Amino acid sequence: MDLRFAKGVRKVISVETNSDGTRTVTTLYRKAQPKKKGSLTPAEKVARAAASGIQTAGQEYVALHDKSNSQKSDGWLRDMPYNVYRATRKAATKLQLLPIPVPYAVMGDDGADDDDGDDE
Repeated sequence: MDLRFAKGVRKVISVETNSDGTRTVTTLYRKAQPKKKGSLTPAEKVARAAASGIQTAGQEYVALHDKSNSQKSDGWLRDMPYNVYRATRKAATKLQLLPIPVPYAVMGDDGADDDDGDDE
């Protein structure tokens, strides 16, 4: 049986009532879901989390900006460095949940810094 539907139709079901009163549900058509590429999933998670962190920072800064501006007429300018710091800190705490492997600093063979402590 060839069934054709508009693009917006996701599923077509048929409900039939038998003579004894029981109902049977038959799925006539179900739109196939597009497959996601498994190799891009980690990158997508990182990109979404980063965008979410940036959005959080922006919303937090706007709230702090409005609060500073309501207290003094030039309060937003006076408090800008501190407001930016607070908004960035809030976004950073949200970004710490990212599943990103952080590369370690490159050190010498023994794992200690190359600086001997001798200031010449």
